[in-house]
Amino acid sequence: MIRRYLARCGTIASLLFALMVTWSAAHAVELPRAISAAIDVAGEHFSAKQYELAAQSYEKALLLGEETWGKDFAALAPILDALGRTFEKMFRTVDAENAYRRAFPLWEKLRGPDHPDVADSLMRLGGIERDKGNFAAAEPLFRRALAIREKALEPDDFNIANALNSLGSTLVDLAKYEEPEALFRRALAIVEKTSGPDHTDVSTILEQLALLYAEQGRKADAEQLLLRSLNISTKHGETDPEGLARTYNAAAGMFVDIGDYDRALNAMRKSLGILEKELGPDHPKVATAVANLGLVYDGLEFFTIAEALYEQALEIERKYYDENHPRFLVSQENLASLYVEMGRYDEAEKLFGKVLDARVKIYGDVHPILISSLSNFAYMYADYGMLDEALSLIELATTIAILRAGEAADPSSEATRLELESLGGNFVLHARIAAELAKWNMIQKERAIEGAFGASQLGINTAAATAAARTVARFATGNTTLAATVRDRQNAARRRDEIDAELRKAAAQMPEKRDEAALQGLREEFNGLQKVLDETDIKLATEFPLFSNLMRPLPVKVKEVQRLLGADEALLLWLVGRKEVYLFAIRKEETGLIHIDITKDELEQAVSALRTSIVPSATDEQLPAFDLNGAHDLYKTIFAPADEILSGANHLITVLDGPLQSLPLGVLLDGPPTDAATRQGYENEPWLTRKYAISVHPSVSSFAMMRSLDIMAPAPNPFTGIGDPILSGHPGDRRGIPVFSAFTTSEVDLDALRSMPPLPETADELRAIAQSLGVGNDALILGKRATESRVMATDLSQSRVIAFATHALVAGEISGVSEPALVLTPPAGRKKGDDGLLTASEIARDLKLNADWVILSACNTAAGDKPGAEGLSGLAKAFLFAGARALMVSHWPVDSTAATQLTTGAFRAMEEDPLVSRAEALRQSMVGLMTDLSVADYSHPYFWAPFIVVGEGGTNR
Repeated sequence: MIRRYLARCGTIASLLFALMVTWSAAHAVELPRAISAAIDVAGEHFSAKQYELAAQSYEKALLLGEETWGKDFAALAPILDALGRTFEKMFRTVDAENAYRRAFPLWEKLRGPDHPDVADSLMRLGGIERDKGNFAAAEPLFRRALAIREKALEPDDFNIANALNSLGSTLVDLAKYEEPEALFRRALAIVEKTSGPDHTDVSTILEQLALLYAEQGRKADAEQLLLRSLNISTKHGETDPEGLARTYNAAAGMFVDIGDYDRALNAMRKSLGILEKELGPDHPKVATAVANLGLVYDGLEFFTIAEALYEQALEIERKYYDENHPRFLVSQENLASLYVEMGRYDEAEKLFGKVLDARVKIYGDVHPILISSLSNFAYMYADYGMLDEALSLIELATTIAILRAGEAADPSSEATRLELESLGGNFVLHARIAAELAKWNMIQKERAIEGAFGASQLGINTAAATAAARTVARFATGNTTLAATVRDRQNAARRRDEIDAELRKAAAQMPEKRDEAALQGLREEFNGLQKVLDETDIKLATEFPLFSNLMRPLPVKVKEVQRLLGADEALLLWLVGRKEVYLFAIRKEETGLIHIDITKDELEQAVSALRTSIVPSATDEQLPAFDLNGAHDLYKTIFAPADEILSGANHLITVLDGPLQSLPLGVLLDGPPTDAATRQGYENEPWLTRKYAISVHPSVSSFAMMRSLDIMAPAPNPFTGIGDPILSGHPGDRRGIPVFSAFTTSEVDLDALRSMPPLPETADELRAIAQSLGVGNDALILGKRATESRVMATDLSQSRVIAFATHALVAGEISGVSEPALVLTPPAGRKKGDDGLLTASEIARDLKLNADWVILSACNTAAGDKPGAEGLSGLAKAFLFAGARALMVSHWPVDSTAATQLTTGAFRAMEEDPLVSRAEALRQSMVGLMTDLSVADYSHPYFWAPFIVVGEGGTNR
């Protein structure tokens, strides 16, 4: 963008000459020929990259000007700026800063405070501060420059884009991640419009936006942007080789993040080769490339090569930076981490300490870069066996993460959640250090487990947890009007995040593939929603100050969990790391932290194998033989280590992470399988379901808030049941079928929807539930009445229990409309607001519930259909957001008859004993079905194990 600025002004010499002539004419002062000659010579040297000679000529011109007019003569400003720019090229940063600072008041005097030339001066000062690592000082300079340019220039002027990009990059440096995305998007739109989609400045902005996404953990979005940036830079490789090298460098970082070191090595070698050719071997940009190449070799465990490269980079950087410069600190920290891998702890300790001290001075106390420094330092001490020191450092790192989460402008936003998700490795390290220390240091055990428990909660901050927090926050108002305000605010935030996702996707596309008019509408809607959110937050801060606290994803203390647990309850939280798993087991009077020696990949394979042995494949209706040995082996690995702590517990409250979210734990075996030679079925196996009632919470905080907060008065009506839609296909025994044929490219294929199998038994299921709850058939919406428009018109906030018994369409299998949905009676013809489907987005946006329990007696409503899927399904999250405090949802397509028996059996158990909890009622129903010998196959977990209770399963309210 500097090149663009110079192009606008012409050569430095002609710019200076024009300004001096203008000033001379206005003040009847003749420009001495010696000054103009010196300026001309300086410009020629600058163009030839002879910066030492250029500086000498500019200094000569400056001295002559001072002798002629005095040091405060305003028209000396452009000479000072040209001199400063030359000093920058020579890496004489202090001299450049002095020149720019002296020039700035002269520009204001020459042009007035709101002239674009003053903005240019501010940009130069901001650039100097940013280069020094003084990001806090750079921010206000860039903000003022942007404000001047926006006022003085046309909206699409590329100088506005330049200021937007510089401000956004500085905010990323400051870890202020809320604002930069919108700034980069504006800059991108301007440059694409004024310069075309393939301009090198487009590539620069795409890289900055990708860096932001990478910092937030949005790796897929970052990758798409970098691929487009690389495509652009490759086209301009001959005219802008440095730009191509920069993009190769960014791409290499992306490849390292995903573990593709071969591609990273190739990209980094290309980057370094270009820079050495263009800049020579001793340039700071070459040092950065050398250091990054070292990072790749470090990841490949070629430690000797990596060390040599790190040392080479530091040797170059010492010529240009002081030892507290941010760039120099990065190289030092990389070398320190390498020393740890090589067992050179003394050397690593010195470097880590030096880097940490310097970064605190530069960034303050709560910047996320300190989390990295502290975690690396803690890892070193842990690796060396100094666990007390390691614990102290990792606790500080976690504290910073907690503070950042608590101080986020919108703690419930996707950006905040993803930032925490990106720190998952740090939270696993905290658990590792605490688990090891707790084995032998009983004095520190309680403190160690407490801190690690908090860190682990941050590491499992899922979208479902956010949905649950929003529900609790809404109900905690105790005021219907205020609850409506909270709901409106949450709907606006949800819609803002949807638009944000669309705009991220568009940024990676070429302009000709976008609908610019639609995107402009989305940008305007985004800005309007943000304004609504800001105004609503001010109102809530006054009328409902508890709201912001409820929405902040802060960890719950162990003692608070213990206070809320019953004597026969236990809370289990699994934190899944890349190389190991940690289990927290909390009872009323006891707490344990257990290291489990299994990698994430191994756990995913074990869960996947169990699911494969449960659910028939799409091409084979035959029930697979259940992997009993695999179920027992997985129990021994992830559950048995907590057996002693769990003695006497009947209800397990579980918070699941990673692959475990895709499996109902009740299918595990807590003992060896029975003899296969004598087994007729599976009814006598030691299923975990026989021993424990199990409920699932999205987070520890959702469990604590559900139990500890007073919520709105219960809904007056006991029950509403919705199901038995009018469908005309061949009767089947499963709820849910492959759904790719049900959609055209943009709208529902009503004929395909109607051809789904009818489910007449769901009417009997809903009638049985209604009877157990003491209500009549008037509480049911069945058959031709079970339409989307009818459901939307019904005030479901008046019902304590709501059941949907129908087909569910699974997210990810849909062409065109890619979100999960419940099937209702299709309309006779196309009808606005009624396409026969109740989608997840419609549930979250339009349904307003005050439900103790929502039953989704359909298929695949619990979690993703493969290990590693993020948390709960879209339907489950939607109902949590809409106002459900507990759900009954399924992990796979359910057998319709079995589903009817499971749901009605659970409600029958609660009818017979009002003190029976939801989780216990479902457990009793599952045991009853598995031991029902009238149907031989019912002992297979496919029939009895699909449902889980999500949310409050330990009480009926």
